[in-house]
Amino acid sequence: MYNKSETSPMGLVGCVTTNKKQLLGNEIQRRKKEMGLFAWKVNRYIHKIQSGKEEALKKLYDCTYSMVRRMAMEVCTGQEELEETLYEVYVDIFENIEESAGSKDGYGWFCGRVKKKILKIKQKRTGMTDSDNDNDPEDKD
Repeated sequence: MYNKSETSPMGLVGCVTTNKKQLLGNEIQRRKKEMGLFAWKVNRYIHKIQSGKEEALKKLYDCTYSMVRRMAMEVCTGQEELEETLYEVYVDIFENIEESAGSKDGYGWFCGRVKKKILKIKQKRTGMTDSDNDNDPEDKD
């Protein structure tokens, strides 16, 4: 029998256990609370995709679709334009998912990538800015 006030080898008070699954479960719960369930799911799906589990692609899409759609609605004028934007964003994400391997925060990488892609699509549709035109070698005759 152990004293509830004694510290375990892991530094946890009153939690003397050798059950690795329980310790792992506690760590997962702590991370979920720390970063939020949504961000935790996105990180998890990105990690699974990087591990070669293709079923995680659909889970990532299902999990993030409404957020990405809301972001895209801010720059799209019609349903057809919205659908094209969503298609381009997800193709970009899935083609470049390996880039997130260097990032500790897959959720941050995902959100940044989505934002940049949507802004790039918006610029392409509305035309380039004046500063972009000055540096574009194709426009010089």
